[in-house]
Amino acid sequence: MEEAIWDELVAQLTDDKFLDFVGRFTTDHCVSFYGKSEYSLEHTELHEKYKRLYESRMEALLKKRGWSFDQFIIHSEELLQKDPEVHGALLDYIMAIDDFTCFAKMMHQKHLTLLMQPDADEDQVDADDGDDDE
Repeated sequence: MEEAIWDELVAQLTDDKFLDFVGRFTTDHCVSFYGKSEYSLEHTELHEKYKRLYESRMEALLKKRGWSFDQFIIHSEELLQKDPEVHGALLDYIMAIDDFTCFAKMMHQKHLTLLMQPDADEDQVDADDGDDDE
C-alpha cells in the first residue's frame, strides 16, 4: 500500500494533460534562455514558476493521501534503500526540477528542438533580439 503513493506520483507527473501544459510553458519561455551564459531575475522567476507546476501536483497528492512532506521524505528514503534503481530515478527526476542549471539547459535544448522543426514559427523560435536589458 505504501508504494502506491509512488505509482500515483508517477501518474501525476507523467499525465498527458500535465505534460502538455508543461510543454506549452517551456515552449513559450525557452527563447529567452537561448545562447545565454548568464541569467537574469526573469530566468529565476521562470524557474520558480516551473517548479511550482510540479510542486503543486505533488502537494495535492500528498494532501489527498493525508501525508506531510516529511512523511513522504522518510518513506522515500525507505523505498530507496529497498530498490535504489527504480526509486532513485524518480528522486533524481524530482531533484532535477529544483536545479536551475538543469532547467536552463533544458530550456536551451527546447529552443534548439523548436529551431530544428521544419514548420517552426519564426516568432516562436526567433533568437533574442540582442537587448539583454529586458
